Order: sequence, then C-alpha cells, then structure tokens
Amino acid sequence: MKILITALAALLLSACSSDFDKVSAKSEQGDVRAQYKLGLMYTFGDNVTQDDREAVKWYSKAAEQGDIDAQHNLGVTYYNGDGAGVTRDFSRAYMWFSIAASNGHPEAAKVRDLSAKKLTQLQIAQAHGMARKWMATYQ
Repeated sequence: MKILITALAALLLSACSSDFDKVSAKSEQGDVRAQYKLGLMYTFGDNVTQDDREAVKWYSKAAEQGDIDAQHNLGVTYYNGDGAGVTRDFSRAYMWFSIAASNGHPEAAKVRDLSAKKLTQLQIAQAHGMARKWMATYQ
C-alpha cells in the first residue's frame, strides 16, 4: 500500500506549477516554502521531469529549516520508494514520520505507526536513534 502526499500538498503544487523558474530561484536562495514546493514539483513531475532524488534533495533542505510538510513527505518518499530514484526504506520513513510527528504534523504519527508494522523492534530503536541525532543537529 502506498502512502499518498496530502491533498493540501497537491493544491500548493498547482498554485506554483506555472512558475518553475521563480520557485527554483527562491529555493536556491533558501526560501523554505519554495524548497518544499520544488520538492513537490519533482515528486509529481509538474513542469519538470519527475525525479524522486531531486524531490528528496529539496524536501531535505526544507526539513532542515523545520518545515513539517517536507519532513512528512520525506517519510512518504522513503515509504513508497520504488528503487528507480529512491530505494524503499521503512526505517528511514519511520525516522522522518517521527520527526514530523514530534514537530506537530497532523498525519505523521498515523503513518509512522503504519511503517512500524514493517520493522523489527531493533529497526524501530535504530530509527528512533537516527531521529534523535537528526533533531539534535537541526532543531
């Protein structure tokens, strides 16, 4: 079962899809919402070739600045990974969902628990450790 990126994300994407160059320029300048939107554009291939690696790059930049939607979408990307751009990694998905949930994302705890069903207790403990390390660095 694939986890879907929220309808709100799709609405944000449609609002910016006609202006890739503007969003890209703002992203390069460090604008957190533009970085998130650029990640969406790469996720869906909107006015750009679909590329999960590029999506992860831009979601990661936004996540480091505290964007909970980007943190959640990183979890989604790793949960759904198909190997073409990003390899499926339930531990990394769990990590990102945990980070997003701890920062108040309304859906992250539910999907974190869903991803936990794919992991052993040891893997969950390791994912918690990765989340703590990331949060100590970026929050």
